[in-house]
Amino acid sequence: NETVFVGEPDDKAIRLVRNTYRCLAKSMDAVAVGVKYRDMGDVISHQANSGGFSVVRTYCGHGVHRLFHCPPNIPHYTANKAVGVMKVGHCFTIEPMINEGTWRDELWPDKWTAVTIDGQRSAQFEHTMIIVGATANTPAMAEGGPPLDVVTARRISGEDKMANVKLPPADALHFQRYGRPHFVDQLHALKKDVFALLSAEETIHPKKP
Repeated sequence: NETVFVGEPDDKAIRLVRNTYRCLAKSMDAVAVGVKYRDMGDVISHQANSGGFSVVRTYCGHGVHRLFHCPPNIPHYTANKAVGVMKVGHCFTIEPMINEGTWRDELWPDKWTAVTIDGQRSAQFEHTMIIVGATANTPAMAEGGPPLDVVTARRISGEDKMANVKLPPADALHFQRYGRPHFVDQLHALKKDVFALLSAEETIHPKKP
């Protein structure tokens, strides 16, 4: 599950989507055996707040087992009370939803469509992953590679039109390990300076209510 652009995005839309992807990537970087599930919320909130965005609290990541949605619950916001620690063999999702304005949302009468309560934009990225291997106590970004099998990683077949496009090192490493998100290809197709857009520093704004 990932956010893509419809038409040509404005600068704030690019910042929102870029920040949301990094919320997912940085939380996956922190996955390791013994890490508390509730700690994912601290990583995600710090990244979202760095750009002046807010984190949806109504929906969360979850375990995947005989039932598709099962414990553990993995909230994406800070100071949550999720229980449990990561162990080898655990299969779960991390799927942060990041808003331009308030974190609050509401459900439409169809009991399915969720929207931001202030009508501003929201973005989401999600991966399903399994903690695997003897090096599973090594965080994903440490030398030696990720302890994750990223079930939903994007596989690119045939010619990769971005094979020679320069990318910031951290982003390039994330894309290599977790699959490159489609929005990056879209920016390239729109003849945007992908390196500059991904390298841009987040602008810190007042915290949203």
